[in-house]
Amino acid sequence: MPMHRPSASNRRRPAVTAVLVAAVALPAVLLTAQPRIPVPFVPPARTEKVADAPRTATTGPGWGQKFSTENTRPRATIANPFMDLQRPFFAKAESLQCAADGRVIVSGRAGFDKEARPLATGFWQIAPDGQVTPLAVRNYAQVGGPACNAPFAQSSAAPTSFSIASDGRLLFAGAGAIRAVTGDGLVTRVAGAPGECTGASGTTGLTDGMADAARFKDASAPVEDTEGNLWVADQGGCALRRVAKTGEVTTVLGPDALCNDAKPAEDQPLLQELAWDAVNHELVAAGSRTVARPVHDLYTLVFRIAPDGTTKRVLFGKKATRVSPAKHHLDGVRAMTVDAKGRILLVSQLMIFEQRGFDILQLMRVDEPNATVVMLSGTKIPRGTWLPEYPFDGPLDTAYFEFTRDLCAMPDGTIYVNDDMLIRRIDPKGVVTTWAF
Repeated sequence: MPMHRPSASNRRRPAVTAVLVAAVALPAVLLTAQPRIPVPFVPPARTEKVADAPRTATTGPGWGQKFSTENTRPRATIANPFMDLQRPFFAKAESLQCAADGRVIVSGRAGFDKEARPLATGFWQIAPDGQVTPLAVRNYAQVGGPACNAPFAQSSAAPTSFSIASDGRLLFAGAGAIRAVTGDGLVTRVAGAPGECTGASGTTGLTDGMADAARFKDASAPVEDTEGNLWVADQGGCALRRVAKTGEVTTVLGPDALCNDAKPAEDQPLLQELAWDAVNHELVAAGSRTVARPVHDLYTLVFRIAPDGTTKRVLFGKKATRVSPAKHHLDGVRAMTVDAKGRILLVSQLMIFEQRGFDILQLMRVDEPNATVVMLSGTKIPRGTWLPEYPFDGPLDTAYFEFTRDLCAMPDGTIYVNDDMLIRRIDPKGVVTTWAF
């Protein structure tokens, strides 16, 4: 008689049973979800050379990239031998400052994971030879922690703008206090309410006095003068405060001098950008404001402020009116610094009044005797030229800046610019290269 053949389901049943039996026999520890082993946090750095000579590249961001392969026209010259074109370092450079020893200190986010997310936040230093190493850094994924009185690696401090004190501290401001990061990475409170460190209420205001009694609100990054005093724009730019070396806080210019609608707008200093001029021993303040009368316009102003609060306007530009007092139609102030010779450098959008729609972001120097500016960058870009979407390097008179956030000047005349996604360097001969990215 014919042999009986089991159905397909019957044929598979013994195998399924065997699998179930084997599973039951497995040790229980293997059937339990294992804890994820955390990956140790390693602060991003660049200390290995990847090139011996400058390289050219085409600027253009992509997923985890800052340079494009779609266009072969070079727009950037990579001068830093430690920068890898295929591995961008800074996820976002927020601010930069020049140290007296030739280092550039950068705040922001750095490193990329496999999903192009930043790995760390804090401060890095770029040495004169190009090496990038961390100063005060923590894991970007870390949330919470004390605002001060703790190592930066454990704090919640996330400064953007900052300055460098003569003793090397990194100075910045919180909502109601002036803070610093010391050389050993500790976040400290310089002045302001002690409760600012713990998130207590009632910590903001406009009150002078010794460090603990003083109150701040919406303060900017402090600027140190040659005597060791700190100068701070406070109250959203409506007060200029001085923090003495003793810790005593004084309001040098208040809202009546800075935010008074009864005074002409062009006579009130703007504190959006502050820098100390060590040559003339004065504070330089710059900014822009929109005014409605007599004609709706944007005013660009630069003032010098003496330690006693005496003010002197050195530049007054208008954007919309046909005749600008500065002889140029400036579209605000993107960044400002003072070089080692006491000269004021600005980055502003320059509007060409006769050709509406044409504008270019330019580096310029304030010509104080004539109350105007001298253009330094882009002077040989023809009027009406269709400007590229991204910045490009080369001689300063043909170089193009895209979205400058900050700049600083070294004692030897070298200028560093935080421009959009690139940190660019202008050497004393006026050649622009890309230094970090």
